[in-house]
Order: sequence, then C-alpha cells, then structure tokens
Amino acid sequence: MAHENKRLFSEDSAFLMEYQANQKIVQKSPQQISLLSGKIRSNLPGSLLQQQASRLASGVSSRSLAQKQYYRKLKRLKKVVKDLIFVNAAICDEVVRVEEKVAKVKEERRFLLRKVLHYQSQSDIPAAISKTPPSIVKVKEEPIDTQTKAKPKKKPDKKRPPTTKQILEGLPPPKPKKGGKNQPTKKVIPPLQLDSLGRPVFPLIIGDLTIHSIGEIVVDRPGFHSVSNIYPEGFCSTRVYVDVNNVDNRCLYTCKISDGGKGPVFEIASEESPGVVFYSRSISDCHNQLIKAVKKNKKLEFLEQTGKGADFFGLSHPVTQNLIQSCPGSKRCTGYRWVKFEINKNADTVEMDALDPTTSHTALKIVLNNGELYSS
Repeated sequence: MAHENKRLFSEDSAFLMEYQANQKIVQKSPQQISLLSGKIRSNLPGSLLQQQASRLASGVSSRSLAQKQYYRKLKRLKKVVKDLIFVNAAICDEVVRVEEKVAKVKEERRFLLRKVLHYQSQSDIPAAISKTPPSIVKVKEEPIDTQTKAKPKKKPDKKRPPTTKQILEGLPPPKPKKGGKNQPTKKVIPPLQLDSLGRPVFPLIIGDLTIHSIGEIVVDRPGFHSVSNIYPEGFCSTRVYVDVNNVDNRCLYTCKISDGGKGPVFEIASEESPGVVFYSRSISDCHNQLIKAVKKNKKLEFLEQTGKGADFFGLSHPVTQNLIQSCPGSKRCTGYRWVKFEINKNADTVEMDALDPTTSHTALKIVLNNGELYSS
C-alpha cells in the first residue's frame, strides 16, 4: 500500500512540475500568430484575454487624451509665436520710422546752425557802433608856470585792443590785419535744392559740369587733401568737353577719384571712346594728359597745359567746395585752408572757370569761332 501511494505522489509531482513549466511558456508567449490564417491565437483563458483587452483599451484611451492635450498646447504655442512675429515686425518698422525722424531732425539742426552762423556773420557791428556818439573826455586846465623849464613830453602809450565790454558800450573794435595767411576767404553761392531729410539732390548740374556723388573724406592720409582742395574717395562728376578724336564733336568725360593706397588716383574717361582713359596720382597731371591728347589737332595747338585738374573735376567750384566742407571729417584735414561761404538767392550757379578754354567747352567754342588764340 505504501509503495502504491509513493508511486501516485511521484506521478502527481511530475504532473505538477509539467503544469508549472507549461504556465511559464504561456506567460512568455501568451499570443501566437497563425501563418495560414494570420489570426492571433492565444493560449490564455477567456477571462485573462478580456482583462488584457480592457487594459489595452484603457492604455490607448489615456494615450489619446495625452496626445490631445499636447496637440492643444502645440496649437497655443504656434499662435503665441505667430503673434510675437507680428509684434516684432511692427516694432522693427517703428524703429526704422523713428531713426528716419532722428536723421531728419539732425539734418534740420545742422541746417539751422549754418543759418544762425550765417546771420551772425552778416550782423554789422561796426556800422552800429559808428552811429553812437563818441565819449567826451574832460581835461583839467592847469596854470602854466613860465618860470619852470618845459618838461619833456611823454611818449603816448600804445593803444590797447578794446575789450568785449568796451565794444558793447560803443567803442570801435580793432581793425583786422590785412593779408593774413590763415584768414579764410569768402565766396557767394546760391541756395541748393534739398530733399525731405535736408540733403542736396543729385545730380547737380552746373553749366558743362554735373556732380553725381561727393564721396567720403579720407582723414588718416594727408595725400587726400591739399591747401586749396579736398579729394574725397568716390567723388564722381561728368563734364562736356571737346572730343579727342574729332574737335568738332562734343564728348562727355567722367571724372573719378579712387583710393590708391598712400594717396588718391585721378581718372578722366571718355564716354564716346572707351579706350581713352587718363590715370595719374596728380590731378594736374591727369588734366595735362587730356590737353596733350587734344593738342594733337592743329586747331587746338594754342591750348596750354596749365594743369587745372581741380577746375576740370569741379572740385574748385564754390558749390562743390561747400558740399565737401559740410561732409563729416572735413575739419580734420589739417593742411586744408578753410573757405567761408555766403548764401545769396540772387547768385547764379554759373562756373567760375567758364572763360577758360582748357576746362570749358563753351569757352573753347567761342575762341574757335572768333579765331582768337588763347594766351595766358
């Protein structure tokens, strides 16, 4: 009997071990896919399948809710970013408008300052002082002693220059010294046409000369200015003059100033003949090269190489000089002699060198038509 019970217990234990092994296999692979039908076949009982399906459904529903929340947040963020972009664009536009207003106010301030200085220079203080009656100085009469010897006369004291207080009270100011070397000259110019920001309108036409660009003043190299002229880098002008190849034809010449390293490089180029270009580091030599090429014609042998390059470029014209002196950096040109200008509505923009046949086409035609030879 005992032997029989021992056999049953061993069989039951073997069955139990086999059942546990099957349960482990089922837990590792609870679902299998049939290769023939393609359907999912599960080894789990129906209750476990239902629980798993409910868990999967709840997981899917929770994931969908989370995705919806993130999608709403994404839409909100997109809307905020879009609004910020529009606000940023509006602020940038406003900044640009304010900068334009500031630039306009600065130009107006400079213009008004020039006007104030101009009207101050026009105030005639000596004329007002001459109208005031001179001060009367009373001299005390002393008795003359005939017995005493005549005392030697004292030398009169040197007159001291009157102070500001004396000028305001009516005493005449000291006369300025004539022929001073550093005394600036004064020229009359007409008022120029300005834009809304107070800047001159280009191109500026002055007879045969047309100014297209003033350029920028170079202050760190002394070769870009002289005593009488400033040579801005990027300066560009055009002038009508006689054609090198045909004296009877008019030709447009383009004058430019470029940076040549230590100093400027001057260029005169013909628009009618692209190959005719004159280069030089000296503005006078550049103009002499043009006159030398023109003198090859027998009709123009009377022209002299006077080297009036500044006049041909238009740099010596009062209007151009005033514009260059108004540019930033002009006061730092220590070797340049400053020129004062007076604005007069009745003044004309006719060239000062209009009678020079080496720079003016009109003057050259008059000389040729009258049959006169030019002499210095």
